[in-house]
Amino acid sequence: MYIAIVSGKLEPQEGTINDFIGDKMAITKYVVRKCSRSIQYGWISTVELYPITGRKHQLRRHMQSINHPIIGDRRYSFASSWPSTNNQFLWSISVTFPHPKDFHKLETYFSPSFVAEKNPTGKDGVGIEKTEATEDSDDEDDAVNIAESGLCPLEAVAADLQVEMVTVEIAEPAFYEDFRQLQEKIWIDHVNEHGQPVDSEREPGTAEALFL
Repeated sequence: MYIAIVSGKLEPQEGTINDFIGDKMAITKYVVRKCSRSIQYGWISTVELYPITGRKHQLRRHMQSINHPIIGDRRYSFASSWPSTNNQFLWSISVTFPHPKDFHKLETYFSPSFVAEKNPTGKDGVGIEKTEATEDSDDEDDAVNIAESGLCPLEAVAADLQVEMVTVEIAEPAFYEDFRQLQEKIWIDHVNEHGQPVDSEREPGTAEALFL
């Protein structure tokens, strides 16, 4: 699981993003933790992100695709400038991996000899992005099957092999709360001095970021 701060007020509070990256289906689930006011963005949203599939830059691309780019992401965003920080607000806070005692099961499952035996044509291969390697399978169907199971690809394989999984929780970085508090302080100071900003209810993700 990842936690990110994105531009705009993300609604609804929970959802699933289904969108192709390149020619492969990609699926990301999200849950909004908190929305805060911001002069620069109207709103900022702190969200939990769950990549069901694993495509290159999937989370960053998906958030851009729904007009809520990750703050600090200078590649996948519509803003010409972000806050003067080296931080990109995308952070892994939960990591799940197979227990070391069961590594041998996974080594066997992903070994070249087993892959060749299970799928001699080599068309689709066996890998963590597949729920099952079959001659007529495709990425979109596999991605949907994984999403419906509620498991990420590696967890789906582990469940099939009865591999014990270990989850490590990581605290949200301190600079996340510092950033939220700074944004809210700027908002409150502006309202106290000038009144409610004219564009304070602008559509999420549409405003260009200008850090005062």
